[in-house]
Amino acid sequence: MQYVLSCSVTFASNTLYMVLNKQLMGESLNKLLEQQRCTFTDQYRPLLTVQVIALEKANTLMAESPESLKWNYPRKKANSILNDIKNCIGSDVYVLCALATTASALGTSNLGDYVLSIGSWWQGVQHPRGLTMISEKHVTKQRKESLHGKLRSHIV
Repeated sequence: MQYVLSCSVTFASNTLYMVLNKQLMGESLNKLLEQQRCTFTDQYRPLLTVQVIALEKANTLMAESPESLKWNYPRKKANSILNDIKNCIGSDVYVLCALATTASALGTSNLGDYVLSIGSWWQGVQHPRGLTMISEKHVTKQRKESLHGKLRSHIV
């Protein structure tokens, strides 16, 4: 009997990696982030639909409060990891993580000191301008919509 440890599904020029039956570890996350980083250039190119969906899922998870997730430990852990990456390392790496992983993979991961590991990796690589343009468009947009929703709920 063979067990599938990982698979790769190719959509156009991007590869989405899903880890099956294998826990996401720190070094494997760095490799996934690097693979995603290499798909970006200094030129802007719109995300594929599947990438937009992945980023929207991550943004939705990030918008949830830790208190609302207290009974769902994997989602709470994924929320914490994404928040740490965005707040401690930056929006560009947050986008890479959202495109390279899923909430369930992050929620069951064993990453160790991921902020230090990912931060060190990020300091040693080039930062494609196209990635920054994507993060400015999608992450800033999510933040503005979230703030607008909070303001509207206080007014009503």
